[in-house]
Amino acid sequence: MLNIKPTKPILVFLLVIAIIIIGFSAILIKLSLAPGNVTAFYRLFIGSVIVFIPFLFNIRKPESRPSGRAVWISIAGGVIFGIDMVLWTTGVDLGGATMPTLVANTAPVWVGIGAMIFFKEKLRTGFWLGLAVALAGVFLVMSDTSGKPMSFNAGTILGLSAAVFYGSFFLISQQARKYINTLQYFWISSFSASMVNLLFIFILGQQLFGYPFVSWVYFFIMGFIGQVVGWLILNYLQGKLPASLIAPTLLVQPVMTALLAMFFLGDSFTLLDIIGGTIVLSGIFIVHWTRKK
Repeated sequence: MLNIKPTKPILVFLLVIAIIIIGFSAILIKLSLAPGNVTAFYRLFIGSVIVFIPFLFNIRKPESRPSGRAVWISIAGGVIFGIDMVLWTTGVDLGGATMPTLVANTAPVWVGIGAMIFFKEKLRTGFWLGLAVALAGVFLVMSDTSGKPMSFNAGTILGLSAAVFYGSFFLISQQARKYINTLQYFWISSFSASMVNLLFIFILGQQLFGYPFVSWVYFFIMGFIGQVVGWLILNYLQGKLPASLIAPTLLVQPVMTALLAMFFLGDSFTLLDIIGGTIVLSGIFIVHWTRKK
């Protein structure tokens, strides 16, 4: 993949594959018969184990080894990502696969705000319009309790909280990638994130072992297909396709999760859910379009 120059149609095809893989993540969490935080740990830890040997080969030469500063920034990114995974997966446990995933995808909004605060980036009027639209959709979704237990709203709130940490992870990654290559950052941040999830497993008194065989199958699928294949393809494409193409296309992911949830989990949605979700996606698209313009 690194030595071949694929055509744009192939790159777009790979982007579609990555979106499908990522779209399945929330579904696999619900099907794994284990708490979301436990599935997050195994996803991150198994992914780290799989890429450990390539990581060692990558740093074997002194000139390719990351500096102490790069390692600490990468660890910080992993800790933030680990907290994001705790919040998001717990939200999926409480509120189903779709809505926590939908509001977690408001991360670009918080990236923009963080860029303004920390990197002094000037934000256009359209950004604030997109922010208002996205949050209006979030509040509309959260206000819909028709036929749903209160835990639905709790799941949505956790998904929204996860979006803030997910956005922070992108901001830290932006700085870390100035000092460290993709594979090194991927392994250090993934392993650090898995340790955060492991810590929360002990804090919450969750069970680490003793799950049925099917759970371990899902753990491996999430670790290998979801974490390694899905994320590495996406990282690769970020250096090959313009962000103005990738970012709006990624908005399909929560829609795909919703469709998969209907098919695999039997989830149903009210008209207010659909309207609110459409408004959220519209707001996120406005944010992307404004920042790239």
